[in-house]
Amino acid sequence: MKQRLLWVILLISLVLLLMRNLFDDVVSPLETEVRIQTRQVAAKIFATQNDVMPPTHSRANEPTKPIEPAAVVCAAERHDPDAIQYVEELLQELSDELTPYHGQLSNLAALELYLPTELEEHMPRIKSLLTQSYSEYRNAFALSARRRFTVNMVFAPNYATSFDDLASRLGVDPRGSQGFYLGDSNTVLVENNSVHQALTTAVHEAIHVYNYRLVGVLPRWLNEGLAEYFEMLASIKLAGKGQVLSDKTQPLEFSVMLSSEAQWETQSRDQLYFSARVWSQFLMTHVQGRNALKAILHAEAQTPCTTLTAEHIQALMENHFPLYEQAFFNWWQALL
Repeated sequence: MKQRLLWVILLISLVLLLMRNLFDDVVSPLETEVRIQTRQVAAKIFATQNDVMPPTHSRANEPTKPIEPAAVVCAAERHDPDAIQYVEELLQELSDELTPYHGQLSNLAALELYLPTELEEHMPRIKSLLTQSYSEYRNAFALSARRRFTVNMVFAPNYATSFDDLASRLGVDPRGSQGFYLGDSNTVLVENNSVHQALTTAVHEAIHVYNYRLVGVLPRWLNEGLAEYFEMLASIKLAGKGQVLSDKTQPLEFSVMLSSEAQWETQSRDQLYFSARVWSQFLMTHVQGRNALKAILHAEAQTPCTTLTAEHIQALMENHFPLYEQAFFNWWQALL
């Protein structure tokens, strides 16, 4: 029925277009209204055929004039010139060990890789994974960069103290981590214990850059949860499987995750990382869940300098996924 209506409206538009040549000023307002209705009907018809967004692996262009968020540009989006200069000097010092490679994730997102000799042959696969992750991230949440940015990614050489030494020189405690994104210098540092670990960690840290540059400051559970989810996708692409969800660990409730911000720095983070990944994976596997995440990220992008309150996020979840708690319980039980 809708398709028949679309054809009727298109036919009327054609007739009106022909009439405009004779009565230019008279039919113009009506023609405008018909064209608006035509677009609306067509959009509804096509939208019903595409409830789930298909994955995109090619480098897609972003809007050349992206819309700024309602809030002023957050200071967190600006980088420290002294920190950037320090990293540049450090890379110059390591020029004999690291080879630079340049590329594009999109027309607004550039990619700078610094690879040790043992990873140079994997450069095409690294670029492909990062390009895919950026495209999938943007498509999943309908986000675009607000301005041009660069992902600067340094892979530590594969010897015992390389990663720890570089992390310490960048002012970061390397214990318990395989990678970092340093916002002040806009630098990603990736440990290089194996090809699989280096490539999946690269995707994890790249998601932090995408969150930072396309959205802004995020709650830790959401920032880490999305990074863990896309890292899992990268692992599946590389090895055919991701990390198995442990049936020995019970994920924290969503309300607990919303109030967990201070706990990430004061206690063992294993359960927090695990729970963040579980909730992100659950939400990404449901249409309503993806819609909820999209709504949360778009709301966060309106205030890039600050995070939403737990109450605001809870309200968005309940609005877009009213029965999420029961759905999560059923999904989790099916995995055990």
